[in-house]
Amino acid sequence: MSQILPALFLIIAFVVLGTLGRPYLARLDHELSQLLRESKRHLPVYSAETVRGKEAEFIRDSLPRRFPTALAVIALLLLGAAAWWLSR
Repeated sequence: MSQILPALFLIIAFVVLGTLGRPYLARLDHELSQLLRESKRHLPVYSAETVRGKEAEFIRDSLPRRFPTALAVIALLLLGAAAWWLSR
C-alpha cells in the first residue's frame, strides 16, 4: 500500500494541475505561439529551386521519412494491455 501512495498523489496532482491550471496554460500557449510567429517573420527564406526554376526533387528524396506516431501509440497501448492482462 505504501508504494501506491506516491503514485496516487502524483496522479492527483497532475489532474488538479490540468484542471486548475488550464487558463494559465492556454494563455502561455497563446503567448508562445505569438512569439514564434513573430520570430518566423525575421528568419531568411531559402528556396530549393534550381537555376532553371524547377524544384530540386533530390532534396525531398533525401529527407528522412516521418515516424508514424499513431502506430507507436497503438503499439504502446497494446503492450500495456498485454502486460496488465499477463500480470493478473
